Amino acid sequence: MAVWVIRAGRMGENEEFALNNGVYSIGFDLYQSVTDFTDYEALRNHIQDTQFPDSINRAAASASQLWHFAHEFKIGEMIVLPRRQPKVIAVGKIVGDYVYEPSDYKAPLPHTRKVEWQVQDVPRTNFDLDLLRSFNANQTVFRIGRSRADERIDGIVDAYLGNDQNEKVVGAPEPITTNEPPDEYDDVLVLDLEQDIRDRIIGRIRQRYHGHDLETLVEEILKAEGYATLKTEAGPDGGVDILAGSGALGFDSPKLCVQVKSGGSLVGIADYNRLQGNVHGFNADYGLLVSSTGFTQPVRRENRRRFFEIRLWGPDELVDKLLDTYDRLPQSIRADVPLENRLVWLGSED
Repeated sequence: MAVWVIRAGRMGENEEFALNNGVYSIGFDLYQSVTDFTDYEALRNHIQDTQFPDSINRAAASASQLWHFAHEFKIGEMIVLPRRQPKVIAVGKIVGDYVYEPSDYKAPLPHTRKVEWQVQDVPRTNFDLDLLRSFNANQTVFRIGRSRADERIDGIVDAYLGNDQNEKVVGAPEPITTNEPPDEYDDVLVLDLEQDIRDRIIGRIRQRYHGHDLETLVEEILKAEGYATLKTEAGPDGGVDILAGSGALGFDSPKLCVQVKSGGSLVGIADYNRLQGNVHGFNADYGLLVSSTGFTQPVRRENRRRFFEIRLWGPDELVDKLLDTYDRLPQSIRADVPLENRLVWLGSED
């Protein structure tokens, strides 16, 4: 099944309309139906004549995206909308044919498709790095050709919604097989360079830190923030990996029970509830649940109710804390994640 990536305005200004009304629209300054043109070349020539007389490349890019939208989108195919604010991903499916409406139609732009949204708030960090690289391409409408993209995105959505109890590997890029077509816009600049760098840092953390190694990273970040810490013994720990307290000896508040998860699946509500019970069992003030892969939607919803009891550090929060404390972290960690030259993240992941 094809996977189409779409955007709703340069700054995301049309996202709320699309998500609330199930109508996705684009414009490209074409105020007549795409179906008025006999083929792609006729559409491209019209756009070049009326908009870009000096640039056939710009005319071709606009015409290609409009042609895809009108003629190549199929009912039931997957739609992915990388949202600007908040930086999450919406996933849905195409449920309507191409329609051209006049400018006074309720949709922001005249070229429309009906979309049924399955989920509107999957954190970016739940997706594999190669998929995120595709989502970041600087285009409004394009198809991605990553290996098994539809199956992988479906699995990520199911895991996030808490519908799939099986282990799902999150964040491990899968290679494109030699018989897979590359993404249509693989070679263009990414839309958000800073976000692309953050995605690569998250990929490096997942690559370098597993199990007790991630516990060590979290402990060093807490030490850099002024906590005295104690790691529990390796093995069954009842959901507590680190104890942390303020003050020179760690006797002062806030006192934290910290659980660190680095497995391939999203952290679900059972782990969350277990930590909540341990906060009281250890006479701590608060709980801190850390995951390098992320959390299910039920966990995030429950945490809104228990905001003053438990904090969540997902991949984004881990990057924020890493950046905030970087200069105070051990050299061994800085060698694993060499941020002095941030452009390193635009190159190899090795």
